[in-house]
Amino acid sequence: MKSIPSKGQSPVKKNIFLLVFFLYLLATSADLISIEIYEFQLKLPHVIGFLIFTIFLCCKKIVIEKKLFFCFFLILSSMIISSLKSVVIFRSLTYSLICFFSFCVYFLIPFNFMWFSEENKILKYYVISFFIIGSYAFMQFFFSIFGVILPFTTQEIILARGSAFALEPSFYALYSIPFIVFLNSKSLFLNSIQAEKTYDSLQFSASSRKWKNRFLLFFANLFLLISTTTTAMVSYFVFFLVLFFFPRYPFLSPCFSALRKKLWKIASIFASIFLLSSIVFFELFKKTFLKFFYVGTIHESFFIRFSGIFSAIQAFAENLFFGVGIGGIGPYLAEQYGINVPLIDFFDQKSLEEREIAHLFSFEPTNVFSEILGSLGIYGLFSFCLFLIVSWKQFKSLLSHEKILLEEKTNVLALLISLIVSLACLQINQGLFRSYIWVHIGISLGYVMKIKAKIATR
Repeated sequence: MKSIPSKGQSPVKKNIFLLVFFLYLLATSADLISIEIYEFQLKLPHVIGFLIFTIFLCCKKIVIEKKLFFCFFLILSSMIISSLKSVVIFRSLTYSLICFFSFCVYFLIPFNFMWFSEENKILKYYVISFFIIGSYAFMQFFFSIFGVILPFTTQEIILARGSAFALEPSFYALYSIPFIVFLNSKSLFLNSIQAEKTYDSLQFSASSRKWKNRFLLFFANLFLLISTTTTAMVSYFVFFLVLFFFPRYPFLSPCFSALRKKLWKIASIFASIFLLSSIVFFELFKKTFLKFFYVGTIHESFFIRFSGIFSAIQAFAENLFFGVGIGGIGPYLAEQYGINVPLIDFFDQKSLEEREIAHLFSFEPTNVFSEILGSLGIYGLFSFCLFLIVSWKQFKSLLSHEKILLEEKTNVLALLISLIVSLACLQINQGLFRSYIWVHIGISLGYVMKIKAKIATR
């Protein structure tokens, strides 16, 4: 990956190329549309992703940065090795296959689309796809005010919780957070350096588009908040925290002071609006955003999350180096309590007492860190940490480059912040195989590699 790929495509082929990618983006969060096969679900994103990957292999040469490929090789090897130690080997090996599938379909595809296409167009279509999905989530919430429940609505607490086509509102929130953080970061960075030039349509500082862009930014944030999830609320706290304590590297020094001032201002405004809204809509807020703070540790969701984390740590403590395999933590702990049966028979062939024990000790990890620890052990943790370190160095080296343009720098910074916040929010939810997270990682690293290649030719 040392040179920019040729641009010898006809306009018609380019448009079809981008249209296919746009449809792929729209499908990434459609978890509700699926068919069940054995104990796994074949979802719409899987089908469309596999078809596009197959077409891509026929039309293009797949490219990948060598260090990233090595990191993914280590991650996959850790999953296969850990599967051999699992009490449900077939289940764990299947999850390892899903890991490989996720790498090919949800990382390589957006990475290569970014590489072979005009990078700003890819970012533009990426953001537009979110506005389409977010608009439907908003409609679910809005129409429920009048008693109309739209299709694919999964939860109602006083009003329908926006979730679009995701399995539940918390998954929709995880899908939305990378977009929101990217857009908010970009707006904040551009305003902080007081940019006066007009850039591409994703820029939020051009004076001729100022109010229109503020309007779109407002609705983008609203599309996240109508999920009414604690994860959405926490994401803003993490966003402000990450930006405030972001390392003061030379590439940030021109706008660092202004950035902090604006950050305090925006955080204060957001906190005030949120506090006022929680007073006006107290019943809604105490059952959604503030449920953990209002009910406390006795809340069912809190208990489930804590139990899942505790189960994973217990499995890790007893299997330090390789864990018990992806999908194997629940069955492993249940076996420790004398329930040594295939997972598929867990709730069908055992006594009521044994089923209750199985239910109590079969929680899967409920955040990514404990999921990696318990499932893959130290080797798996090392593999993922190496991937994060390699990715961070790619961002840092590009941001420090003297030939990087202001527009490119703001995009790279915004993508980096969005990745950090998204990974932090994954500590509230488990999800090594969340398709939209891998897509965002692929787009972000693909953009970094594309800009590096362009800089090399300047």
